[in-house]
Amino acid sequence: MQKLILASLLTGAVAGCASPTPAPPGSTPNVDAVATPFYVVLKAPVCVTTVLIAAPLAGITAFASTEESLDLRQGLDDGIAQNCGPPYTLQP
Repeated sequence: MQKLILASLLTGAVAGCASPTPAPPGSTPNVDAVATPFYVVLKAPVCVTTVLIAAPLAGITAFASTEESLDLRQGLDDGIAQNCGPPYTLQP
């Protein structure tokens, strides 16, 4: 009985995420709705790993105030923004 209730709730949650309007060509709203929870779960460790790698590198580049070090820090900042920032849902 509990499995039936759990399956019903899961089915309802997945169905609630689906877009009721027709999707534009090339988009995958059903796959995006189902894959979003997995994306969020996987995004967290990728974000943490990015910060763990970027923080020491940014600290090391602070000792050299050259154009290359500024470019490296800008690249690290872009990487953190991409891996840790929005979107938090799959989008086409």
